Amino acid sequence: MLVRNSDSDCQTKCNFGDKRLTDRALYIQDHLRVKYGQPLSKVF
Repeated sequence: MLVRNSDSDCQTKCNFGDKRLTDRALYIQDHLRVKYGQPLSKVF
């Protein structure tokens, strides 16, 4: 998984002490991004 520059500050804030958990959290964050007006059903 590649971490974009915008996620680098989140990686420091979302440090769970386990690299796998942190990577998983960033992966979930990236896939749960919803733009304004976009229905959640499009994400899931």
